[in-house]
Amino acid sequence: MPLDRTDSRLLKGLIFFALLGLVFYFFIYRDQTEAVKKSSDDFSKTGEELVKYYDTNDSLKAAYDSADKSLPDAGGSRANIASRQKAYSDANKILQVQLTGKEASSRMSFATWTEIPSDEREPGLYFNRQLSKLREDIKSLCRTNTVGLMDDKIGFKDYPGGTTISSEVARDELRKLFISQTVVSLCVKARTETFEDERKEGKKPSAFMKIRAVNPQKPADTGPVVLKPNPEFNPGVTDPSNPKSKAYLQQRYPKFIKEYPVEIVLQCDYRTFLRFLYKVRDEKAGAFLVIRSLTIVSPHMRDGKDTDGADFLAIAGPNVEKEPDFNWDHIFVKLSAAGMDFPERMEEEEATGTKSGKREPLRMSRKEFEDKNAVK
Repeated sequence: MPLDRTDSRLLKGLIFFALLGLVFYFFIYRDQTEAVKKSSDDFSKTGEELVKYYDTNDSLKAAYDSADKSLPDAGGSRANIASRQKAYSDANKILQVQLTGKEASSRMSFATWTEIPSDEREPGLYFNRQLSKLREDIKSLCRTNTVGLMDDKIGFKDYPGGTTISSEVARDELRKLFISQTVVSLCVKARTETFEDERKEGKKPSAFMKIRAVNPQKPADTGPVVLKPNPEFNPGVTDPSNPKSKAYLQQRYPKFIKEYPVEIVLQCDYRTFLRFLYKVRDEKAGAFLVIRSLTIVSPHMRDGKDTDGADFLAIAGPNVEKEPDFNWDHIFVKLSAAGMDFPERMEEEEATGTKSGKREPLRMSRKEFEDKNAVK
């Protein structure tokens, strides 16, 4: 039967849309599909390369693999609510593993001798014994490794043998002592390793490290501070006592970190200092320190046109040029760093085993942490 005019138009329309679909597939959809596949392959290759250089967190992977990542259907059924609760619970487990891992890597690994034995009746005497022993150990360590130590008392005053102090004060003093020992040890390692590198490279060894001062400071409770825009800020107000003169306001959060700061003054060459700076921030070494302030000066500042050298003399001292090991190529560094602990964990440990002498170490190894915190 011959097609009428309407049927012909309908047939032509179907053919047109079929051809349009083919054009869309071959020139747009197929290209997009191939682009997505190529991006996926590139992403997989990138992931394989990253794994070579970055540690994988097995506990986090276990938490993620066990989590219910499917989205529940919309609706108000009890099954749907239970599914959402499980999804939220799994997400919280993953977050908790991440937070605990960061806490474990940031906490200073305090030595066991910083804890007062349960049978020790005089905490002050115990601290005094540890102080005397550590002073001798540090002097011997520096002397053996050719590191100068100007203050062989490492910033601690002499405590009389009969001094009576509380257990809490004694523990803080022991931790301050440990932080000082840690910083000195890092200085020694930095100088020794730099010296060995220079020898292997066939260079004349110039590694130098001199600890000019060690000043342990009072422990400080700290917490995060956030700057937020001041809604009442008025650029026309110049009185600093008026809150409207400040463009940003500080919002402080609860203090949950206890820092044990120590201030040191170093004289060294720049390569040794760079090695030292790397070790201060090395989480895997168990001696992770937070750098609170850093000042670097050079003897050449005294010859500058824009300075009278006061900043240099304030750190190096007025008679530094008369010292036999003074070198114009050395830098002088004033650094304040701190080891961290977390009061909540400390209170928990006090309640679970300090008095019985069964305190668990404040820092776990990476493997211990992953084994303990893997989400089942």
